[in-house]
Amino acid sequence: MKNFFDRLLLSFDYGSFGEFAFSLNPSSKYLHATTTGGILSAIAVIVNRLFGLDEFAFYVLLSGFVIELGSGLIASIIKREPIESFKVTRFSIKAVCYLLLIALPYVFSVNFEAQGKVAATTVFDWLYLFFLCQIVWELLISIVENVAVIVGKDKTHWIKKLQDKLLDLFTSNRDENN
Repeated sequence: MKNFFDRLLLSFDYGSFGEFAFSLNPSSKYLHATTTGGILSAIAVIVNRLFGLDEFAFYVLLSGFVIELGSGLIASIIKREPIESFKVTRFSIKAVCYLLLIALPYVFSVNFEAQGKVAATTVFDWLYLFFLCQIVWELLISIVENVAVIVGKDKTHWIKKLQDKLLDLFTSNRDENN
């Protein structure tokens, strides 16, 4: 039987079982590549199970956190405010709270769904989507405020413009219906 497998491997230009194994797992040829891949895969599973987001959506959310932090630091420099570890700690606490607000209702929703409890599933699924949308909205508002300061405008400049545009849209739509 061993000869059969040896001949089979040779027919596909593999000199040994080891060469075949390396072709299945090429990252094992590089220092820490297999470990890194395993860790990233495990994190992806945890993110999906804990937050209900695929990897891309989670990376976009994390990018939002990083952009908010970075734009906030730049805005502080422009306003000539001292950059203190207090502000970074405050941001970290906010980010952890946001992630908890996403994770908790999602995990409960999945749990109640597995138990067949439709009402509880619906409530926690709604909470999950509500918190997720609200957190993304808050990140966007914070980033827009920071960017306004960076370009030399008042912190509320673009938010007020957006509010005015939305008000005009709703007002003109209401006028057309009357």
